[in-house]
Amino acid sequence: MGSPPPADRRGPTAEEHAAHLVAHHRVRDERPIRVVFLAYDPPTWNTTLPLSRHLLGDRRFEATIVSLPHSYGSQGVLGPGFHGEEAMHRLLDRFSLPHLRVHESRIAEALPLIRDLRPHYIFRQRPWPRDLPPELHAEHLSFARLCYVPYSYLAAGLEQAPFGAASR
Repeated sequence: MGSPPPADRRGPTAEEHAAHLVAHHRVRDERPIRVVFLAYDPPTWNTTLPLSRHLLGDRRFEATIVSLPHSYGSQGVLGPGFHGEEAMHRLLDRFSLPHLRVHESRIAEALPLIRDLRPHYIFRQRPWPRDLPPELHAEHLSFARLCYVPYSYLAAGLEQAPFGAASR
């Protein structure tokens, strides 16, 4: 019988496990897996930060972060419309994370930019369609697999149509 593993041996981190799952389908393909992180909600970026850092440093991936304006609907503290890219940019800079910027005045350029990156996977920070402009709702991002890293437990009674499904 073999000896038990050392007591201090830990399994893979959550980030390593997620990277393995994403990379699994491309085992025989040497080209990197292209991943885009849509970064638009500074308060919840801490849940995406470990995975984004891991994929940026993993040679199996070509990860790109895109900072975007967002909205919390007409009830948002910033009022109606899309705002906050500057705050997201500053946060990403503080973490020394390279990123592409899409300013509020250039939001129409976001979808073409993301398409040009040719991602296999797109990570959103929040599942709600109203957070991003209609051009970035799920039906316009169907050229890639959409992913979401939960930032909290979702309570019953919240919006029933995540990722842009018809919610009227």
